[in-house]
Amino acid sequence: MLTPTSAELRDDIGRLIATASDQEIIRRGRATASDTLLVSPQTVSAALDAKIFSEIVVILSTREAPDAVSLEKFVKRATEAGFLTTAEGTALTLNGSTISGTVRGIPLRIAHPDGLPPVNGPMLLHVDLGYFKESYGNEVKTPIYDLIYQFATSVRAAGYQPTATTLSYSNQEVGYALTSRFVLRDLTQIMLHPEFLTDGTPASWKLRASALYASIMFNEAEAQKMTVQAAEETPGDASALFDLALLHFRHAEPDLGFQLLDQAVTIAPGYAPAYVELADQGQSMGQWGKSFELLNKAVSALPNDHELRVRYAGDLIQRGRTAEARQHLKTLQQLTWSDIYHKGMPETLIRMQEAAKIDSTHILPDTEITPKPSPSRSQRSMPPSHMGIPVQNRP
Repeated sequence: MLTPTSAELRDDIGRLIATASDQEIIRRGRATASDTLLVSPQTVSAALDAKIFSEIVVILSTREAPDAVSLEKFVKRATEAGFLTTAEGTALTLNGSTISGTVRGIPLRIAHPDGLPPVNGPMLLHVDLGYFKESYGNEVKTPIYDLIYQFATSVRAAGYQPTATTLSYSNQEVGYALTSRFVLRDLTQIMLHPEFLTDGTPASWKLRASALYASIMFNEAEAQKMTVQAAEETPGDASALFDLALLHFRHAEPDLGFQLLDQAVTIAPGYAPAYVELADQGQSMGQWGKSFELLNKAVSALPNDHELRVRYAGDLIQRGRTAEARQHLKTLQQLTWSDIYHKGMPETLIRMQEAAKIDSTHILPDTEITPKPSPSRSQRSMPPSHMGIPVQNRP
């Protein structure tokens, strides 16, 4: 999140941070918005430019012991990624398991999770899903709930009392699997309810953990049983409903799958990108009617994803539904488009409007498909990793 902001937009970003609402800052901090000012990897840089923080502390995501922290490796990664300049990287020092230096003139500390340094004064804690991606292996070696508990325990042991905690699920722009959304949601609950660490966690968490473990151990029946039970016992848990929806899709039961997906999105709109993935599958099968239905649901659930609206209008034109496309294009042309992040979009929309001028006399129909038999047992198996990360060294 230390990628430098665009020099051309730095003043505008500063004004946004100083005057806009939280919702507006979030909206214009996404690449999918028409008037994007900054993207998520630039967030901390924008905060430093605005002089919001007096120090940055980075918690390393690692499965290595504290004495294995490598200054050389960190400098190489940070400078190659552009987070630190060569001079900033060269000036870093290692003391025990903590790396110290400066970034943009602000004190910087990089700490091992087992040795978090004290922080004085008000603080903000940010957690990105990528933190767990780095340390997760599989449900045998590094069960995801163990990682969640370890992180929360480390933060609590350090005495950190953040004024606010922000989360980045990274599903839309980075592309982490939607099945991973529960990780940050449940971490948030632990931060709000530290008694979970000592008194036990909600039943649905235990069921999910059991399902994940059973999945990697190839115990399909047990994994499915736990998935169904979690959704039935916690109907307000969007993650549990989403997991069960996927199970029905794998079992060639799309009606039940779509019904559960709709329920999950109603509770947590962050699951709406699943509509886009399913719409893509529908198009590949020639099922454009269902694809448009799903894209329309995605557009409704993600109103600030303007790139998705452009794609939807383009698909409508392609299938001869030009009257519908014109309505979407009219709205899109009224938006302000960033010259940096969406260069040429106004011209693209004009060309699309020209293509949609004449009403089609023939709307292309769906492709006829032959019903397929129910999937085999092997095809129905749960994915080996809920994190969207290939599992290695299966037992």
